[in-house]
Amino acid sequence: MSRVFRFLKSLWNYILYGKRVTLSEYKDRLDKCSRCMFFNETNWECTECGCYVDKKAKMSTEKCPDNRW
Repeated sequence: MSRVFRFLKSLWNYILYGKRVTLSEYKDRLDKCSRCMFFNETNWECTECGCYVDKKAKMSTEKCPDNRW
């Protein structure tokens, strides 16, 4: 349930204040995530925060829980 709440909160912030990041920034974020120890390659999921990396990395209002981006 907390994962759903975090997603809705992120989506709300993105709708109000955000925009999509540039393609190069998105690729850079994914690259940093793919080398992280919290990255679950099977589900493209961050085991630190529980978010789907490919979705979260597109949002300018989101940040990495490990301060990588």
